[in-house]
Amino acid sequence: MDDELDFDVDDIDIDVDDIDVEDIEMEDISDEDLMDDDEPTNPVEDMIDAIASDEFNSAETLFQDVLGSKLSDELEMQRINIGSNMFATAEAE
Repeated sequence: MDDELDFDVDDIDIDVDDIDVEDIEMEDISDEDLMDDDEPTNPVEDMIDAIASDEFNSAETLFQDVLGSKLSDELEMQRINIGSNMFATAEAE
């Protein structure tokens, strides 16, 4: 593309003191931004709640996230298992 900007990230200089907090409208801040992240949520319970309230698109997204997380965790455990067995066999020889 000919319209790409050519600059180095290190050349960007932002002075935080120049930002006026009063310019930020409350409409720009969503309820999610204001939520307290200290309370852990259970994605399975959230998915069940979404199904119960007929929010099927949200439930599908939550299901895919849970399934993807479980698959990712299992793949990582298998990689570690295979890697340790591979190197344990090489050291034994």
